[in-house]
Amino acid sequence: MTFVLDVSVTLPWFFEDVDDPYAMSSLDSLREAQAMAPVPWALEIANG
Repeated sequence: MTFVLDVSVTLPWFFEDVDDPYAMSSLDSLREAQAMAPVPWALEIANG
């Protein structure tokens, strides 16, 4: 399975005080799946 990363899901991975069950489950999914990042993803992460 391949999915597209979104900043609203990936940004919580970097902050311990954010409790986002969906973001954490998507991170766990990367153990068995592949992910693609759209071109503006890196800029959005830097902005976050």
